[in-house]
Amino acid sequence: MTKWVCRAKGSLYGSASGRAEKDMRRIGFRWDGCDWSMESETKPPRPWGCLVRKYRPPAPPRKGFAAALGILAGTHDEFGRPLQKTEARNQLLAERTALERMIDSLPESSVIDRMSLEARKAKVEAELAATED
Repeated sequence: MTKWVCRAKGSLYGSASGRAEKDMRRIGFRWDGCDWSMESETKPPRPWGCLVRKYRPPAPPRKGFAAALGILAGTHDEFGRPLQKTEARNQLLAERTALERMIDSLPESSVIDRMSLEARKAKVEAELAATED
């Protein structure tokens, strides 16, 4: 059995007019708390003012160190999607500028903070050099 979901046209959250809701119930769709759905072997008829499609479960998010590493390296965005080369380079340039400003704003007595920021800046510059090749 295939799960089908129905959504009113122009609606992001499944809210439907009375006429559309009545037609969905007539066809066999039921409100399950998130969306209008039904299970059927074949594609059900389209209710008035609604769209019908197969249910697609959301993709699992990248977790743990692999996701964090991609974001920190500048090769992936915060959603785990790979960045284009120019986007990655722009992100590294922005990070280098931010690190330079943080280093400039630190007092001389913050030796450990300054060393960690300078180490990160060196890594960013190495990555920038690698992207320019």
